Amino acid sequence: MRITLFLRRVLSADAMRRAVAGPGEGFTARDWIVVLQRVRKEAKEDNVGLIAAGVAFWAILSIVPLLIGVMAVASLVAGPAWVREQLGPLAAILPRPVARSLTDQLTEAVSAMSGQGRTLGLIIGLLGVLWTCSRGFGALINGLHVVIDAEDTRNVIRKRATAVGLTAGALVTVMGALWLVASVPRIGLRDADVVVGFALRCALLAVLAVIGLILLYRYGTDRNNADWHAVRWGAGIAMTAWAVMSVALAVYTADTGGRSSTYGTLAGAAAIATWLYMSCYIILLGAEINVEIERLLTHRAAFRDVPPEPDASGTEATPVAEPAG
Repeated sequence: MRITLFLRRVLSADAMRRAVAGPGEGFTARDWIVVLQRVRKEAKEDNVGLIAAGVAFWAILSIVPLLIGVMAVASLVAGPAWVREQLGPLAAILPRPVARSLTDQLTEAVSAMSGQGRTLGLIIGLLGVLWTCSRGFGALINGLHVVIDAEDTRNVIRKRATAVGLTAGALVTVMGALWLVASVPRIGLRDADVVVGFALRCALLAVLAVIGLILLYRYGTDRNNADWHAVRWGAGIAMTAWAVMSVALAVYTADTGGRSSTYGTLAGAAAIATWLYMSCYIILLGAEINVEIERLLTHRAAFRDVPPEPDASGTEATPVAEPAG
């Protein structure tokens, strides 16, 4: 029910119109400059880089089990052969060393699922995936609370339940991405230009990513009054920055004289660690953007509610709002 209400609010025509218009009425370029300046200051004070490194460590331990869980479900439903066919298009959106390492690992896992007893293995595997990957999301939740300067008052059970729920959501999101990659050629693009098909895949995956980030920012933290305008903008900016970062890292690692010459056989592991670290950093920055936009909007609303004081001549002076410091 909460997810249905969330989708209605985010995808409504009024929400789309307000999102295009900006976080709020009168939100100017100067306001964006103020927000970005404060994000830079807060990111330095909160040690976002150090927090992102800690979250990335747990993400490294969680990403392979998560993807194996996705492959297990897809292998049971559609068969191992179909799963192997989809690994190529999915790997195309990742940096080459990252794609190579993950593809090799997942191919081996899918091959192991081709035998008998896949149903029992699926159940056991999914339980292990949810528990293992929830530690990664738990670390991310802790990092988000540090970034937004809020205390997580939920008990241990609620925290772990939230982390497990986010893990399940990530599992469904990745499966949806896999389905999108497989479905695009079936909607009339089989004979179209490859670039068009790839662009459509990326656009569909971007929508999934934004929705996932909105859910993370809204329900991952212990805040029931988060501003939806700020959350949408933070998620959109984070997704855009993540896409640019992934493309830039892919271009860099495409050169065999890049990290491969330095790390040798560990180039894939180094690329995965770098990609996950930068991804976590961008997600945390998105939360910083949410907080600063919300802070500016709250300050502006509070300022509007204060009646102007009369000046010496008896006329009401027009107050001038200043950004929250």
